[in-house]
Amino acid sequence: MNRFASFFTFFLACAAIASGAVGCGSKLATKPNPPKVVLPEAVVCNDLVTGKNIQISTSIVESGAPIISAAGDAFLVAWNDLHGRSSELFMERVDRNGAVLGAAQKAACAGIARDRTLSENDGEARLVWNDSGMLKSIRYGASDEETLSQTARIAATAPWGGVAWIENEDLMFVSNGMLDSDKKEAPAPVRIAARAAKIQTLNMAFNGSFYALVWSSATQNGHEIHLQRIAPDGQKLGSPVRVSALTGSSGKPLVAWDGNHFVVAWTNSTSRSPTTADSYHIFLALVPEAGDMPRSTRKMEFQSADDDIGLAVTGKEYAIAWVSNIKQTSAAVFL
Repeated sequence: MNRFASFFTFFLACAAIASGAVGCGSKLATKPNPPKVVLPEAVVCNDLVTGKNIQISTSIVESGAPIISAAGDAFLVAWNDLHGRSSELFMERVDRNGAVLGAAQKAACAGIARDRTLSENDGEARLVWNDSGMLKSIRYGASDEETLSQTARIAATAPWGGVAWIENEDLMFVSNGMLDSDKKEAPAPVRIAARAAKIQTLNMAFNGSFYALVWSSATQNGHEIHLQRIAPDGQKLGSPVRVSALTGSSGKPLVAWDGNHFVVAWTNSTSRSPTTADSYHIFLALVPEAGDMPRSTRKMEFQSADDDIGLAVTGKEYAIAWVSNIKQTSAAVFL
């Protein structure tokens, strides 16, 4: 009888613990599902026809530094209105015919907004900027600004709320994948790497499952390009992949998802000379979803006069834009 009573007491205790874990209003936190990445459609364009210009800004002060991002069936445009030593940021949607959709959204900036990046996916657009060292963010359609960091140096954004930045000497990261469905407060950023002070530029892409963060960092032989895969919850997926192989200064990397690979483009100035025009070599590499090295790397037949280039992808093709000297006193943009 005592043995049965002891067993029954143990059973009731186990049932109470189980019911306390499941009941009493507590439950396991669930994470949101990432949106599907939709690549731009590759179409045949036999002739480039420009439409009429559409005036977006109506401020009486100086407007400038516009950036644009494809946002589904429309475009999202952001710009600065300068007011002396401060600025206001605006975001506005414009359809494919140039018609403005709704009123512009405004965000105040105590200083001049710098290093602005814009990302959009699954109906959510996010503008990130540096305000006198503070990294701030605002979502299109939301009225509240977020302060991601009080001491940020450089930043990169990607869809689904992905943001990476350098804070003091750490590489930090945050995304919507770190949100719990039963909580409304912003998630705490995680540290991806320590002693990241040598990182100079950042760029980031999202493939619908995880992120790829690329950067250029100083080494004894110049600057190298690296790629780190990061899960939406902030966990690192494997070790950093060294993307560039040449010595010299490899910098300003860009990354995009093409449906099968992460496409990385960058410039290298191994043989750069002050007397030589177009001295930046352009490289493009395909990095698979897993593995510790690029699947292929190609050096372009053309060179750039500047280390800043542009990259865009569809499911079928890549586009690179660069600046080239056409005369001793002038240059042009090529694609």
